[in-house]
Amino acid sequence: MATIPPARRSGRLKRATFVVITAMLVLAASELISLVGLVIFDGGLSFSEIHDDQRRRSQGFEKNAPPPLDEVLHPFLGWVLNADIPDGVEIAETSFPVNRLGFLDQGNSPTAGNPNRVRVAIVGGSVAWYFSMHGRKRLVERLQQDPRYQGQQIDVVSLALSGYKQPQQLMTLAWLLSLGASFDVVVNIDGFNEVTLHPAENHPKQVHVGYPRGWHERVRELPRSEIVHTLYRHSSLRIVRRDWALWFSELRFPCRYSPSLNLAWRWRDNRLRQQLDQDLSVISSQWLNQARVYMHTGPENGYTNDEEMYDELVALWKRSSLQLHRLCQGNRIGYLHVLQPNQYVAGSKPLTAEEREIAIEPKHKYRPGVIHGYPRLVSAGRQLAAEGVDFLDLTMLFSKTRQPIYIDDCCHYNQQGNDMVADSIADRILQTAPNR
Repeated sequence: MATIPPARRSGRLKRATFVVITAMLVLAASELISLVGLVIFDGGLSFSEIHDDQRRRSQGFEKNAPPPLDEVLHPFLGWVLNADIPDGVEIAETSFPVNRLGFLDQGNSPTAGNPNRVRVAIVGGSVAWYFSMHGRKRLVERLQQDPRYQGQQIDVVSLALSGYKQPQQLMTLAWLLSLGASFDVVVNIDGFNEVTLHPAENHPKQVHVGYPRGWHERVRELPRSEIVHTLYRHSSLRIVRRDWALWFSELRFPCRYSPSLNLAWRWRDNRLRQQLDQDLSVISSQWLNQARVYMHTGPENGYTNDEEMYDELVALWKRSSLQLHRLCQGNRIGYLHVLQPNQYVAGSKPLTAEEREIAIEPKHKYRPGVIHGYPRLVSAGRQLAAEGVDFLDLTMLFSKTRQPIYIDDCCHYNQQGNDMVADSIADRILQTAPNR
């Protein structure tokens, strides 16, 4: 068997050593150049910041990107809360869980009926929504003091959302009943939104009186045919950018700290970001330049002046309540319509200087709606009662209450206020409830 001469073995070893050393020098030079490149790209060098960026990109978070929307469009109700947000929606620095239907999750299913429980649904806007959280305990306690409800489990189901106005309450109940929900009582707490939101928000955009709050802003960003291709590319590139970051975020030591690899990630990530920014600019310009379209406004309004507008708003409110009454009647559900108190109703509450500072804003955009709308609501409420609707006018509920009630310059109450509303509602339910 032939043997390799020592001189040839030595030559091969030298060549191999030279190749290895050269490769190491090239790699070191590459890493050094990449290190300089990272410093130039980022204005400094911090692997922890790079890795944080990779982690955020891999999870779909982008710098300057808006957070997930708390509210999402709904085909029948206008909008509901976003059930995709893991920790729920945040209101006043407090997170509230959201159920699968997009309403406040209080541990009781909106659709699962139980013959051994009394189910009270609360519909309306933000005052009703807050009441379903802060007034429910008092309401349940008051009802359970009556022999007809003693020892029974009472579920207060929140179907109210901030900004809802008729006919959203009507549509909400109809939709829930179509899904198989059952209720013993429906309490509709409303009035304020019905006469304030449209004049302040929808009317300037020529949106129809029956459309949900801020409809123009909610739908103007929906894609039109001119930008569908750009939207598709934008969405696809966001996925590519996320996957690119995910691959690098899963690298282990020492590759995780390789300047060359991190520079490669940063370079392509920047290219993707630039394209995303260009697409977003095109999309935004299309949205900003959209002409008035039917999707944004709905049918033309029939009124020609403010007086006619308020008449139409209150007529819509009255018709919606009457239909709610009939819907409940047809499903053997008790219905109570409550006209909510508000601080801008003249003589409705004695205000201390301290409470006035909190509760009254003379130039508030909703104040004219209360001044012009509430007298009409009170009058229409009497008509509802005459037509058989159980109507409870609480506009003067706080008229003799000197303690502070209002917590803002809009319409919301503190705990005492919610308890007083609960007492009034419980009294009326007990007056009209049949023996169980």
